[in-house]
Amino acid sequence: MDTIAIFCAIDDFRQEFESWLEQCLLESSPKPRRRRGELCLSEIMAWRG
Repeated sequence: MDTIAIFCAIDDFRQEFESWLEQCLLESSPKPRRRRGELCLSEIMAWRG
């Protein structure tokens, strides 16, 4: 396969994937989140293990 054919195949996949992903995503919730969007130190230490 040449470079252009590979690029076209990847771009075709990307277009299909993005349209599928948009259908799967949940709409934004009207209520705001109360948690911060980050891990606390104990969560980082447990993950890091």
